[in-house]
Amino acid sequence: MELDPNDHVLKGWFDQFEGEDRNIASELIENLLYVDADEFQSRTLQMLRNLPNTHQGPFGLYVERKVRRYNAIPNRLFKEPKRKSRRSIGGGPRPVDSTHAGRHEVGSEGLIAQLCTQIQRENPAQFFNHPGPNAMRRERIRHFVFVTDFIGTGNQVSDYLEAAWRNASTKSWVSGRFLRFIVVCYSATEEGRKKVREHKCHPEVLEHLGAPTLRSLAPYKRSELRRLCERYGPTYSEAKGIPALGYGDCGALIAFAHGVPNNAPRLLFKRGRKWEPLFPARVTSAVQRSRRQARQASISRRLNRLAEKRIARLAAAQRLPTGSDETLLVLAALKRRPRTAETVSSRTELPIVEVNAAIERARAAGWIGESNRLTQRAYQELEVLREKRAPKPSRFIGKSGYYVPQSLRAQVDQFS
Repeated sequence: MELDPNDHVLKGWFDQFEGEDRNIASELIENLLYVDADEFQSRTLQMLRNLPNTHQGPFGLYVERKVRRYNAIPNRLFKEPKRKSRRSIGGGPRPVDSTHAGRHEVGSEGLIAQLCTQIQRENPAQFFNHPGPNAMRRERIRHFVFVTDFIGTGNQVSDYLEAAWRNASTKSWVSGRFLRFIVVCYSATEEGRKKVREHKCHPEVLEHLGAPTLRSLAPYKRSELRRLCERYGPTYSEAKGIPALGYGDCGALIAFAHGVPNNAPRLLFKRGRKWEPLFPARVTSAVQRSRRQARQASISRRLNRLAEKRIARLAAAQRLPTGSDETLLVLAALKRRPRTAETVSSRTELPIVEVNAAIERARAAGWIGESNRLTQRAYQELEVLREKRAPKPSRFIGKSGYYVPQSLRAQVDQFS
């Protein structure tokens, strides 16, 4: 979903830019992905409900929150007696625990904690809400499932995993293959995903959508938007140490109904002496969202972002063959590195599951070779579409909603 360009708050924010910079700022907002509350909740619940279908339970659910530290080291998640036998005991951590004395704020962890409670009530035999060591032994819990909305730098997730890993019992369970770690998130950046996966517990990361960032854009567009973020907004000192591209220099281009991550460019959410942010204090409710775009307009916008302007015009004019949209987006996104499913998802706004399905269809049809590189015949087919100006019988023949170029594959029945 996009922001409404006619919203007075958005217009006021644009008025702070000078000349041509307003158009560049408009492109920044066009590349910003807004996730409404229904979308976030339904996708997160879907991923959690699907766990028993792909993994052996039961599952212990834990919500992301900041963990307390001592000498820069995260405190242990479970109680551990100070004796020769370091067997963890007691109950589990609280889902929501403010680390600020006198300022009890609840962020996304409150919303995610409610989703975990809902899942636990739906299936109490498989899901347990923040179980402690005693419950994990009694219920024979096999998976430590960490749930969050967004992974930016991966630091906070890694801290929580480290807090659990510091318990001797946790290491023993993992060593004996009695316990595995899973991180479930709506979206993650490439850097954050990599950092989490490299933790000592080697967690499996399940995400719905790759997070769009400035790095996921085309190089010329990336540098242009980076310069804009560095020129405008509060200064480094006014932003209390947050870099121009947000915490960890992530440059995340995503906003949720419950708030903007601090990994987004600081000009979006930080106030300065002469600067009013679009999302003050990272709150998104003041800005109006546009109504659902027509599918053709949405596909056209994403193709434009992928530097396929001529094919984007065909999409806007409803001249693309039925069922070709998703595969065209994936092929356009695979023209440059990196070519992982997560990166393609961040470029196309397609769920990772749909990206993987499109890649498999393209590979089976011969459009993609090693390392997800496009073949020469795939480039030829894209060129045919670029040169198309009037409705003509297309070489792309769709079936069952799939995009299938006739000249690049065997009989249609083989892929039905």
